[in-house]
Order: sequence, then structure tokens, then C-alpha cells
Amino acid sequence: MKKMLVCVAILLIITIACDDRNEFNFRVELPEFDFPETVMFKDSLSEYDIFQGIPADLIPAQGVELLELSSILFTDYAYKQRLVKLPDGAKMTKQNDNTLDFPDGTILTKTFFYYHDERDTTLGKRIIETRLLVKSQNKWNVATYIWNDQQNNATIKRYGEDTQVN
Repeated sequence: MKKMLVCVAILLIITIACDDRNEFNFRVELPEFDFPETVMFKDSLSEYDIFQGIPADLIPAQGVELLELSSILFTDYAYKQRLVKLPDGAKMTKQNDNTLDFPDGTILTKTFFYYHDERDTTLGKRIIETRLLVKSQNKWNVATYIWNDQQNNATIKRYGEDTQVN
């Protein structure tokens, strides 16, 4: 947890320091962080059977439930779909502090997309990415999948990527 907080603090400082209006040109090297993964992520999002039918329709597959938050965060005007898939026969449990504990094998997803035209959503959407959180050995593992131009699948992306949208 301390490593993550240090990483966030460093990134915040770099973001402020690297403002386009900054006339100084300097380079900052970040240390390698060792976040142990307890799962090996698959190369393709379709291997997880999150969606049924045409993937771009974002229809949850059997056993995958829509997850709605009481408070949503702003993300560059993107729409988000959140899903949860529990292992067969497993249940979430409520802890004494009123938080939820998810069983190992739980998959949480958050898919970011934009409508081609918000005035007429029947014209479809452009899906940008799906983030997967998989709980294994009591640890959450995170991966990002970037959707292809055909909008029929997404592949794992280990490092960041910029995507232009209108």
C-alpha cells in the first residue's frame, strides 16, 4: 500500500511539473514497482466470456451482472459500464465495517465508451477499453484491454495508450 501511495504522489508531482506551459525541459525516472500478480491475464478479452452475442453491444453473458454505483466519477465524458461475475456458487459477504468482500475468482469490469452521436444513441458507440479486476489469492489483479477498430474484441495492453475521440 505504501508503494502505491508513493507512486501516486510521484505521478501527481510529475503531472504538475510537466504542464504544457512549463518552460523547463527535464526528465524524471520512476523506480520499478513490484506489484505481485496472482493471475496470468489472457491476451484477449473474449477469452473471459464477459459479453454474449455481438461484443460491441456490451450485453452481459450468463452469470455476469450489471453493477451500478451510487456515485459515479467523471472520466472525460466517457460512458462506463460496470459488471461483476462471481464464481459459480460463490457469494459476496458483508463485512463488519459494511464493506463487501468478494470471493477469490471474482471478475469486475469497467468498460469505457463514447456514443457516435449522443443525440441518437442508436447510431452505436465506440468502445475504447475494458479494465478487468480479478481477485485471486485474496489480491486484486488489474489489466487493461484495448478494443480493436472492428469493435469485436479487445487485447491486453501492458502500457498506456492515447486514444483520440471526437
